[in-house]
Amino acid sequence: MMNRFKEYKDEIFYGVGILLLVLLTFLPFVDDLQVETEAEVIEPARTFPSVTIVGQAGIVKDLKTGEVLYAKNKNEKHPLASLTKVMSSIVAREYLGDTALVSIEERDLMTEGDSGLFLDELWESKELLGLTLLISSNDGSSAIKSTVESSFNVDLIEEMNKKAEELGLSNTYYLNESGLDVTDYIGGSYGSAEDTADLLGYAVQNHYDLFGKTKNESATVYSLNYGAHTISNTNVITNNIPSLLAGKTGFTDLAGGNLAVVFEKEPGHPIAVVVLGSTKEDRFTDVEELVWATFKY
Repeated sequence: MMNRFKEYKDEIFYGVGILLLVLLTFLPFVDDLQVETEAEVIEPARTFPSVTIVGQAGIVKDLKTGEVLYAKNKNEKHPLASLTKVMSSIVAREYLGDTALVSIEERDLMTEGDSGLFLDELWESKELLGLTLLISSNDGSSAIKSTVESSFNVDLIEEMNKKAEELGLSNTYYLNESGLDVTDYIGGSYGSAEDTADLLGYAVQNHYDLFGKTKNESATVYSLNYGAHTISNTNVITNNIPSLLAGKTGFTDLAGGNLAVVFEKEPGHPIAVVVLGSTKEDRFTDVEELVWATFKY
């Protein structure tokens, strides 16, 4: 009887051993199956909120990742109007630095618009560039162009186009420094929404101490011989965009209303929003809607 019990006991231990061996053999495959099952769980794709803009072209671009969050005809070429001054200011600053002297001449004051500048007024380049960007001064652009060309024996427009090529802005080219229409049918410059987003992103990254001034509703700048100029931003929605870093307006008969801004969705995460070919008023509404849609995304 004891021998029989011992045989049963040995059979039980033997069976348990076989079972454990089988489990240990197949356990890795079970783990792999679990990993594969977990890997197949796909998060639902996020969708950018539906936005309808008046502008003929527009983009929302994540400048940190390069992802395009929203696009409407983002590679179409449109007249840039005063968005041109983003490039002319970048190139001028890279030549002049911050303290080069710029004098306002009669030819500068004859350009379209009145920026409140005076004949023979003397400026340091950075101050005049700040004024030019904030109030979109054609007088300032003209004076800066003349100073660059006379000081360095270069053609500013050629240098602007070289810079566009260097930055890979394949849909952008410039005919003048201000963006004013050349004729009733030819704009002063042309570019796409995506090129403009990339360029303003470059400006913020490399010249923020200059372009950061454009986030303000107003500013006071100083010439060397006429003193203070208190100026108001042509971008009337600076206070409506949280964490705004920079912006630039543009408007001509050919271009319609243009607006480009860069803001931070969160610290260290810049987003560019550009609208081209809207109306003088709707460009602001278009950009605001795209900004708030980005925060919801």
